[in-house]
Formats: sequence, C-alpha cells, structure tokens
Amino acid sequence: LVQQQGEVVAEQVMRSVDGMVDDLEDVPGELELDPGAENTARALVRVSEAVFANSPFDVFSLSDRDRVIARLTPELDALLTYAEGNPSDYSLDFAVHAFRLSDGENSDYAFCDRDGETTVVDEMGTDPEGNVLTYRVCWFGRMGEEEGELIGSYLHQLSNGDYHVQYRSGIVGPDEAGIGARLPMTERMIEPLVRHTVIAPSAE
Repeated sequence: LVQQQGEVVAEQVMRSVDGMVDDLEDVPGELELDPGAENTARALVRVSEAVFANSPFDVFSLSDRDRVIARLTPELDALLTYAEGNPSDYSLDFAVHAFRLSDGENSDYAFCDRDGETTVVDEMGTDPEGNVLTYRVCWFGRMGEEEGELIGSYLHQLSNGDYHVQYRSGIVGPDEAGIGARLPMTERMIEPLVRHTVIAPSAE
C-alpha cells in the first residue's frame, strides 16, 4: 500500500507500516459483515487516509472524505452489481502508494513516465488547495498468482515535484473480455479519490 523512498530510514518505514496496520485492522471484518458499495467506498477512503497519515512525509492528504465516499458509492455499486460473465470470477485490484522519488532515482513500483509507451494521459492540473500537479495515467497488464488469472489495471499518478501519489485501479479475472468490460467502471470509481488528493510540499 505504501512506498517510501528518498531519505527515509528503516525505522521510519516500520513506524509507517505499524501505524497503517493499527489504523486498518478492523477493515477486513467490517467488509466481511457488509460488502456493499457504501461500506467498500468507506474502506477505500480509509486505506488512502491511512497511507497518507502514516507517511514520513507530511505532504499528503485527502480532502472532503464524505463527498469522496458519496461519489465513490454509486460507481462501486455499478461495478459490484455488473452481471456479465460470472461476477464471482472477478475482483477489484486497488492500491495506494505515497512516496518521494527524486530525479534519477528508480522506483520499486510501476511509474508513469512522460511520453512512456503505456502512458495514456499526461496533463497539468491543481489539487483542492490550489497546488499545481502533474496527472498521468498509464496502463499495465500482468499475470496473477493463480494459474490463468489476468490483471488489467490503470495507474493514476499525481505528482508535485518529487512527491507522488499513485492509485491503482483494475480488475482481476480469467479473461480479457470480462476485464475490459469492467475497467471503465474502475476508472470512474477512482476519479473522486484523484480529484480530492492534496500534495502540498510546503507543509513539510
């Protein structure tokens, strides 16, 4: 869920991981009791907030969580109730990374580069606090851990200088057709998180 690079020592990383574990320990149980769209939306927001809150870099935040949840819920409902194929064969591929990566450093994760072969969006914008961000989206597919399992995902990357947030939204499933039909839903689902993410290096 979190990638910490730059001048960060191992102890800081462990504190970040421990903090996220504490913040999210009840999420799996809550989702098991109520796997509906609104509860899932709350879980995705909590995961994002936990990644930002436990980062050693005090520059990441999510604004207006209630509005994000309200916008996420119908998009998740459309995805969760989509009936084409066998719905139980498909699952959501979601992750959040918040990190610092200076020019010339290599990322341990996929990274959306300017003019990269898989980059499908590359534009400038502002976050809710007026900070200028670079927004890139890149596509990548990979094989899952289970035999015959495919994963198709979009990586939504927001950058302010050396600071980056990545939301991965995708589908895990047995065939390209079923994944392709559901991917546009994950793009609409991730949009509220993207639009409400704040990266403010001046706060460090």
